[in-house]
Amino acid sequence: PLGPGLSGYSSVAGGMAQGVVTRRRESIVMLECGYVIRDELMRQGATVVMTREVNNIRYSNRERDAVANDAGAHVMLRLHGDKNSQASYRGFSFHYPVHSEYALAVADPDTYSGYARLLGEALEARAGYGSGIRTRYDPTDRFVGNNWAMMPCFLVELGFMSNRIDDVLLSIPEYQQWLAEGLADGVYALAVARGVIETGEE
Repeated sequence: PLGPGLSGYSSVAGGMAQGVVTRRRESIVMLECGYVIRDELMRQGATVVMTREVNNIRYSNRERDAVANDAGAHVMLRLHGDKNSQASYRGFSFHYPVHSEYALAVADPDTYSGYARLLGEALEARAGYGSGIRTRYDPTDRFVGNNWAMMPCFLVELGFMSNRIDDVLLSIPEYQQWLAEGLADGVYALAVARGVIETGEE
């Protein structure tokens, strides 16, 4: 099922990007980035639960959401590498749910969009490309893995693996650390906005 309160179904199968230069598979690169992001979040005091820690295992999107739901997570980040037939496309994208019952229990659509922008602006500040490339924000009901999450959930495209520059950047440890710091800053801002963290300021 597409999501609670939504009509229709979605296949569990999905495509996978592969680096146009590095030839590295999305699953490997994103797991690598996931470890760096995990370590940065933990360094800043967060508790992190990974939905997978090895590459040779597959879970459905519903199963991944169940991991986050069962853990009582405050936010879920679904890391992806994007692809497009237009090789010039670069940049970050945030996809997040709109009308599922779980999404509406988290926040109204406008507030949810505001949460996405907190993450996006923090990511841009640490690892952005400047004014020439804009982060994309996409409120949508088409992703099962967003719709069944009981907390703010974002499918984060960390770059286009079909773009020569993004593809190479995503495999550079220093750049992965920038991504981690940006997302960690965004998670902190989101936690403050939702009252999960109190800053002590009026």
